[in-house]
Amino acid sequence: MSKTIAVFDNQENAVKAVQALRSGGFAPDEIKVLGRDRDSIRFIESDTDVHADELQDIKEARRNDSGAYPLDRTGFVVGAAPFGGNTISSGGAPFFAGGYVLADDVIGGDTPFESIFKELGLSESLAEKARDAVAEGGIVLIADREDGSDNVYEADGPSQDTLAGAEAIFRSNGATTILT
Repeated sequence: MSKTIAVFDNQENAVKAVQALRSGGFAPDEIKVLGRDRDSIRFIESDTDVHADELQDIKEARRNDSGAYPLDRTGFVVGAAPFGGNTISSGGAPFFAGGYVLADDVIGGDTPFESIFKELGLSESLAEKARDAVAEGGIVLIADREDGSDNVYEADGPSQDTLAGAEAIFRSNGATTILT
């Protein structure tokens, strides 16, 4: 798989980028849109035909499905902290559950958001960058081609777009960062 990953700081630019990718021949399942919660991505799904994922919902669903902490992690409570604070982790915003910092997310291991990005095929370095971008309120878009190359091919019909073209689309539609 070949991926081009961009961070947007607002929904309007993210919507324009998704629409441009679709016009350029990317199929809906070749575009991933990820934000921290519903507020960060609420217009993207309604203004495009691409599904947007809320990392907070994915994390909660995993915790509810497993009966344990997301991704079968069983950290212990080490102290109270407000949701969304940034007081303990030097590698990005720590994860807080119900107002408590879980030790497993502060002492080694991946945060749930980072693990989600890794499951999408991002390297550890890219997963960390994407996690940090989302923690700061960014929206992550991933253009993903299954053929593993940057060659032109048909997705939703003839396309002159490539993954290099996806980067150009991201940049021309206000991406604040291209993750590499």
